[in-house]
Amino acid sequence: MEYTMNYKKQENDVLFLDRCPKRSDEVVKDLTEAKEQGRLEEALLEIFSKYEMDMLIIWKCREFFRSCPDDFYRKNMHVLSYRTLIEAMAGNVEEAKRYESFLDGFPEELQEYTLTAMNLVKMMIKMVMPYYDNEEFFRITSFLASSLKNPIKALAVTACRPSVINGFRDVTEICPQMENNTEKVIDAIYKTYGNSGKGVYEVALAEWKYEIGDTFNALLLVAGTIPALESERDIRCLFVAFVLQMKILIFGGQTKSTSEMFENIREKVKNRRFEELEASLEAAICLYHCYEGDYEYIEDWLTNVAPNENDEIFMMDMYSYFVKMRCYLQTGKYMMTLLLSRKLTQYLQKGFRPHDVCECYILSAMACLKAGDKENAYIELDKALEIGSKLGYVRVFGDEGQIMLDLLSIYNLKVSKKEALNVYDNSWIKRIKGVALEISNRYPDYLKSESELYGKLSKSEQQVLHMMAQGFKNDEIAFQLNVKTVTVKFHITNIFKKLMVQNRQQAINRAREIGYLE
Repeated sequence: MEYTMNYKKQENDVLFLDRCPKRSDEVVKDLTEAKEQGRLEEALLEIFSKYEMDMLIIWKCREFFRSCPDDFYRKNMHVLSYRTLIEAMAGNVEEAKRYESFLDGFPEELQEYTLTAMNLVKMMIKMVMPYYDNEEFFRITSFLASSLKNPIKALAVTACRPSVINGFRDVTEICPQMENNTEKVIDAIYKTYGNSGKGVYEVALAEWKYEIGDTFNALLLVAGTIPALESERDIRCLFVAFVLQMKILIFGGQTKSTSEMFENIREKVKNRRFEELEASLEAAICLYHCYEGDYEYIEDWLTNVAPNENDEIFMMDMYSYFVKMRCYLQTGKYMMTLLLSRKLTQYLQKGFRPHDVCECYILSAMACLKAGDKENAYIELDKALEIGSKLGYVRVFGDEGQIMLDLLSIYNLKVSKKEALNVYDNSWIKRIKGVALEISNRYPDYLKSESELYGKLSKSEQQVLHMMAQGFKNDEIAFQLNVKTVTVKFHITNIFKKLMVQNRQQAINRAREIGYLE
């Protein structure tokens, strides 16, 4: 299999494992061969103790881990942590807890003498598992920061977004406290995670600043952090900083250099072998095309790239699932949006992910509204507003543009009739509306299916269109419908205007494209 121990030195003279030199498919091939040879457990120990593993590699190897007996994990703490992580990635909280229980009891009072090898593994698991609250996470982080002689290189500091530490833990709710304790927080991050934690505080804070509507300071933070991260081996924070910077520039109307920026990130992801970021990058690019109304690109991404929610849910793909729901909305698949949103909400509520839960409710509300169910659209929106109002979220609502304005109109109508479930601060609602109006003006086609871009046909126009598609001439259509030929011509003129075409064949083609003709 040609796996050789490969250590490198960091500036602070701390040794760390190099990233696995192989892509996930190659590792899967090696493990398949090892299993056929009857040496799977040996191969798992060999591969997963020698390298820092990409999250995607761990995920794609899950069935190999799952095929090993419990005794294998009881005897090998290192692979036990991977086994527990796999179930957390799949959202299987109870199964993750079962494997965590293989370790002995964890001391309530953390003292330096408790930092044994077993307790260190326990701490690493507790820091990553989504079912431990932020208080427990920071209790352990603070203890490690004061006790460790060297950072823990086995911990993944972030996956896709710094505001979601280790891919599971949303820290937006405690960002105000973090900002008030900057030096202490940064010191704890470096002592716990080492150089891989560089930029985590700044970029997480930038994400929060952006979310509460402080776009200017968010841009200052990422613009000041990106140069310092360019040369770092771990590019996860750099990736998020780039994506956030692009989002700010795109929403500000600065789209000219977007393609070059995306290619720059793609090159870094490829060259530094961060396969786990590839899916999120492609999703970020697709989201940009959603705002541009590029239906061909959206359909291609949905067909060939997007994660399949009918397979086992992969929690590290959460960003891609959120983009997929927006693609569903933009292609008229409203029920698919609602089903996926409900499914993800069940997983997210098992952890501490308020922002993602809020976003799920927003997407559910938008799906209900587009499907014509205003009452449930309001109910779902109210759930999102309840979370957002407590944490000051603005952009997660406002960035949805016109459809958010439509949803807030329903909310305002309920308030005026005193039927609202909750009434929220009016100045906060106004801020959301201001952002939504700006996005709506800049990207009028966002989240509009192709049929919504064109005028709605009347019942008579639909009948004429279907008969046109069957090859009937004007006088034949008039005879079939028992109307005058001049009336048919009038309907055809209206069809051309509504579908933005100039002749019959163009009208038929356009109607088929947007689903008017099945």
